[in-house]
This record gives sequence, structure tokens and C-alpha cells, in this order.
Amino acid sequence: MKNTSIKNTVLNSENMDNLDIKNILKILKQKETENKLTKEQIEIIKKIGNSEKDKEIVWSLLFKIDPIEKILNITKQETQKIYTFEGHQIISNELRHAIAYVLLKSNNEDFKKIIHKLTSSKSNALKLIASEYYLYKKNNHKAIEILLKILEDEEIDHNISDAIDMHISSCTNSEMLSFIEKKIKSDIGNKKTKEILNYVLSIMKISMK
Repeated sequence: MKNTSIKNTVLNSENMDNLDIKNILKILKQKETENKLTKEQIEIIKKIGNSEKDKEIVWSLLFKIDPIEKILNITKQETQKIYTFEGHQIISNELRHAIAYVLLKSNNEDFKKIIHKLTSSKSNALKLIASEYYLYKKNNHKAIEILLKILEDEEIDHNISDAIDMHISSCTNSEMLSFIEKKIKSDIGNKKTKEILNYVLSIMKISMK
């Protein structure tokens, strides 16, 4: 597979201008939001600073609790960026978290819209987020189908390529191995597709050793 390098919101909301951690903490500390939190979670929030590790702790907490309407609204606004996203763009942590939050916490209609946009995007990085979502949901078949779609691209950034290999390894089991082997046997006409499937199969076999 040929590799190439990737070239390196403003939100208008009453509650926050962007997904800055300080603004998220303000919402988490509001009375109507605190009702969704345990005492332990409230104590964790009190100790949060502004480091990258602290940001990850906050988002990890948000993914575990019930949806917070104010945060869901601003993450929906943030995810509008993907509709003008170019294939070479790097995804910021803020956008990645926003996409994950909408996928996990929004209603079925909003979920379908964003998952469709991710999987049909020209950006392999956005497709990869869709694959990550399905891996998280233990839907290995959906995840692998998206990874196969990415592998059809002639030019894959080495970071994306490494992530694909890790994702393939993550969803490897005897069932998925059998699934790929059956696809190889049934797909006799397309040389490129067979090459991709054999590549996936080789990663799976290494993972199962």
C-alpha cells in the first residue's frame, strides 16, 4: 500500500464559545448537570486542571454519564465541520471528542446522519473514527467493512495505515478470520480487492499467533 503524508469552531452559543475544557467544566458544575453525577465524579471535576490528561479525564467522564443537553448541542455544532472537511486535514482532539459524543449520546436520526457522513467522507481519518465507533460497540463486521473501504485508497498516510493495522488486530477472532477467508474465496474477479483482503488476513493471522 502506497503511503503519503498528511498536511497539517467558531461556535456561537450562549453557553460556550468552543469546546474549551474550562467551558465544559462550567456546565458540569451547574446544578442541573451535577444531578447526573456521583459524589466521586463531582470530586474528580473539582480537581481538574487544564492539562491534556485532565481533558481526557473529563471526556471519559462525559462518555459514561447520561447526555447533557448543553454539551450535546455544542458538539453537534462542532461536528458541522465534517461537512466541509478535506481529505488532507488533521482532526483536532476537540472535533474527535465532539464526533464521539454525538455518536454515543444523540438520538437515532442524528446518529444516522453523522455516521453516514463519516463513512462516505473523502477523509480516511473520518472513516477511521466510524470504524473506532463500531469497534467500541463490538460490531466487528461493520468496523472491518469500513477498514476495507479505506484500504481501497491508493495513498494512505502512514499514521492511518498504522491505525488500520491496530484496528484489524483489535477485531481479530476466529469468526472474523473465517469471514475474511470466505470473502477471498467468493471475490474472484477483482485483483485489487483480493490483494486488500489478503493483506487483512495476514494481519489477522499474525494477531492470532
